Amino acid sequence: MTMPAGNATVSVKYQSICYALTLGHTGSGGKPTANPGQSTGCAAGQYILGETITLTASPDSGFQVGSWTGTDHDAARL
Repeated sequence: MTMPAGNATVSVKYQSICYALTLGHTGSGGKPTANPGQSTGCAAGQYILGETITLTASPDSGFQVGSWTGTDHDAARL
């Protein structure tokens, strides 16, 4: 900036860095859901670094969760 011949005020706006979370599945059942649906300051399905997200699977009758991939707890079974 070039300082004008008088008082000036400068401001900057910071915003969250948001990362998209893509949810998918294989087998018979519904797409998993995430809670919360987004981090504060982010669009739906987007989260800030370190956000804790609860994922819920919805297998069809006669099916169960075999495994997760891409989570902190891939080996955990429901």
